[in-house]
Order: sequence, then structure tokens, then C-alpha cells
Amino acid sequence: RWTQRLCDDPELLARVRRERGWGRETLREMGVGFDGERITLPIAASDGALQGLLRLRADGGQRPKVLAAEGSRLGLIPYPRVDERGRLVLVEGPSDMLAARSAGLAAIAVPGTHAWRAQWAMAFAGREVTVVMDADRAGRDASRRIARDLERHRARPAIADLDPRRDDGYDLSDWLRSGHKPSALPTARPYVSEGCTQAALSARGATRRAISAAPPAIRTGTAQPGAVERPSRNSGGVGWRAF
Repeated sequence: RWTQRLCDDPELLARVRRERGWGRETLREMGVGFDGERITLPIAASDGALQGLLRLRADGGQRPKVLAAEGSRLGLIPYPRVDERGRLVLVEGPSDMLAARSAGLAAIAVPGTHAWRAQWAMAFAGREVTVVMDADRAGRDASRRIARDLERHRARPAIADLDPRRDDGYDLSDWLRSGHKPSALPTARPYVSEGCTQAALSARGATRRAISAAPPAIRTGTAQPGAVERPSRNSGGVGWRAF
């Protein structure tokens, strides 16, 4: 009923297309509607069952931007489909998701930076995922937190910063409205967890220490053919001898 009401309102459709970049086909695909006051967006579980409803503002004067219907359980919007191939783009909020999908990106919405749940990362196991949050401290912190959870669940995450110079909440909808093509999305940096980084640094340090402890012939590569050196203990501690 609400979906049909939106479809029957060409003025509202034209406005959200012009102001937010939402295409009619994407709105129909996502089950977006209009309840007479706000734009409605269903939240479906992994099995397709309805688990909640978001009510987005229909015009800029409405506050807050998003309301959740009573009894709603937040989740990914839409839930990632197994048959949706290629890289997924994880964005901040349903508005960015609708704009991104209207532009041809396979976008999934996180309903706010603080709404992310670590268990949601399981839905992306084995997938390539670009995390695109807003250009502010909360968005960048969320990007790292989400990418870490994705990596733990065997996804292949990368982080794209829409504009590293900005810290004002500049988002993907703003970026698309500025005339950027989806193919020009900023180069995503593959995420490497701090643990992996520390392990790599430790391994590098161990290698350098081993080289430093090696005898001069090993360090300089001047050992004679057939000469093999191994550590041996003597009264002075650990020494090296050829045999």
C-alpha cells in the first residue's frame, strides 16, 4: 500500500531523484514507500522475513532524519544476497545506500555508525567489501572497526575515504551529487589488522636480528662453497664454527 502510494506520487519521486539521487527502479526494488508523512523502508532478515521498518524524512525540515517503527530490529539493508556477485559497498545509512544503488553500486547500508554489530560480518564471509563511511571522525573510526570485524569473518575488506581533507560528515550521497561517477570511487586501501601488522613487524625484526647475529661470511654472502656454519656453545657464550 505504501509502496504504491509512493509510485503514485510523481512529485515526490521527482524530488527525491533530484535532491537525493534515488531512482524509481531502486525504490521499487527495495520496497520503499510513503506513509503520508515519511518515506518507509523495510528491514528484512536473512530469510526475507520482515524484522523492522525505518521511516526516513520526506523533506529537509523533518527531524530526526530517521525513525524506527516500534518493535523494529535493526539489520543490514538489504541483507547481502548470495547471488549478488562482485564487490559489495558497505555504506553509512539507508539514504546513501539508495543513492549508491541508484547509481549502480551493490550497496548495503549499516543503519548508523553506532548500530554496527560484529556478528553482521558473517554475512560477508568470502566477499570483497569496500567500506565507505562519512568523512568525519565517527565515520573513519567505524570504518576501521567494521573492517576489522569483516576480516575476522574471512571477508576481504578495504576502506575508501571520500575526502581525507574533510571532517564535516561529507557522505556518499554528497559525493555522487557532486557529479562523480561510481567508477571513480576513491581507491580503497586493503585493510590490514593491527595484529597482522604487528606480526609482520615482529617477523621483520627477528630476521634482522638473525642476520646481525650471523658470522661475517653469512652477512656479506662471502661464505666458501661447501662450507656450512652452525652455532656452537663455548665458554664465551654462543659462537659460530665451520665444519
